[in-house]
Amino acid sequence: MLTKKIVIVDDEKDLLEALRETLEIEGFDVNSFERVDDAISFLKEHNETDLIISDMRMPAKNGLDLALAVRRDLKMNIPFVMISGFADITPQQLEEAKIVDFIPKPFALSTFINKINMLLKT
Repeated sequence: MLTKKIVIVDDEKDLLEALRETLEIEGFDVNSFERVDDAISFLKEHNETDLIISDMRMPAKNGLDLALAVRRDLKMNIPFVMISGFADITPQQLEEAKIVDFIPKPFALSTFINKINMLLKT
């Protein structure tokens, strides 16, 4: 079985590191970024990504900007999970950007991992 590749984007450094480490312990190949533009640059060169996880609220560009760039500019149909401590994204925005799951912060790491495993069917 091939290792599933995940890109995760969050401007909260401590959370980003915790999520990256947790996903790596679970056996995933993880690339993490604090900025949307860095993630987009990576994705342009690495289209074999299996899942994208992004925070919604970040400086400059946000998670919705990333999701729309992935869908419209990069033409990628990768499952996309949004995480946020705020309910500032509408169901219409989730649908338009083809977000497959929304995980509100704070969340238990076990709940997070269960959702990711279910999405990737590992």
